[in-house]
Amino acid sequence: MAPLRNTTSTRAARLESTSPPSGSARRHRFDGETEMLASEYGQPFLAEYLKSVVPEFHRLPDPNLIRPSEPRAPSLTLKDLDLIRSLGVGAQGMVYLVRAKRKTHPLDKPGACFALKVLRKKYQRNHSQLYVRAHMEEKDIERIKLVGMDWNPFIVGVVNALDDSRNLYLMQEAIPCGTLHSLIQHRAPFDSATASFYFSNIVCALAFLEKEDIVHRDIKPENILVARDGYLVLTDFGSSSKADDLTNWLSQGTPIYMSPEGRQDMPLEEELRLARDWWASGCVLYEMVTRKVAFYQVETFAEAYHRIVKGEFSWPTDIKLGKKLKAIISELLTVDAEKRLGATGVEAVYDHPWLENVNWRMMKSRRYIVKAAFDM
Repeated sequence: MAPLRNTTSTRAARLESTSPPSGSARRHRFDGETEMLASEYGQPFLAEYLKSVVPEFHRLPDPNLIRPSEPRAPSLTLKDLDLIRSLGVGAQGMVYLVRAKRKTHPLDKPGACFALKVLRKKYQRNHSQLYVRAHMEEKDIERIKLVGMDWNPFIVGVVNALDDSRNLYLMQEAIPCGTLHSLIQHRAPFDSATASFYFSNIVCALAFLEKEDIVHRDIKPENILVARDGYLVLTDFGSSSKADDLTNWLSQGTPIYMSPEGRQDMPLEEELRLARDWWASGCVLYEMVTRKVAFYQVETFAEAYHRIVKGEFSWPTDIKLGKKLKAIISELLTVDAEKRLGATGVEAVYDHPWLENVNWRMMKSRRYIVKAAFDM
């Protein structure tokens, strides 16, 4: 009779022969292969080979990588802010000056101040003329995209975006010296040189928005802030939109600064939608040099609407304005959007004769030395 076979040991031997090698065995075999490749093909080939066979998350970190000594602290929340005072009120909410209780980074200044803009969600949901309910959240988030936009000295910087069940909150850099509206009320009419400087600031802001393909749609003196160095900063992007956005192109902005095509909800080609902001900038320039609103010197809104659609405005008789200044205002307040100055690009504005003395490189880098607004 044949001897009995030890089936248990046989099965174990079979499993051992078919099972994958242990971690130690795999490591020795891999080390042997890499040594062979390095000796035969050289280190550069070995490095490329390892990139192809070793998953990125298994690789050792680059020894030359400089890591921060301290991890960045969590972003600020509403509990981290102290309310200082109110800065103003708008149709959609309040703006407050707040101070941070803690730093969010070792390089941050302690007690940094911000402007906190509070947008009421109730207003956003109920204002059906401006927002489609089905796309409400998308539009709110679209505004907050400014958080990720490149920084520009002529655009207010957004530090953070927060929300709760009732409000949306935008933390912005604090611009301390009031608005262009208050400056016009106290100092206008401006002479040609002063108006040229301030208007050039607005041009720099619109040039940046043109590059970002963003239409502000509510440019007016109240939405232009005066910084400590005397330069202007554009704020309040609550009505802004991407130029290629076809879902939210209804009448938006402040009526007396709205372009004719904006008042009539006329659909425009994408490349002409930026012309709306140039019309509004022409209204602001007119206001700076006359201390009057271009299309508001009437008794009724209906008459103002008619004058805007027709492009009818008058020059003051008690203020002397130069031909070049009148020319640029007239070209900005052209009813036909295709013929409006700036509609085809900011370069046409750069080259206008009234702005021929502006060094745009110096202006964009804010190297002109100006008196602060409160010293003028």
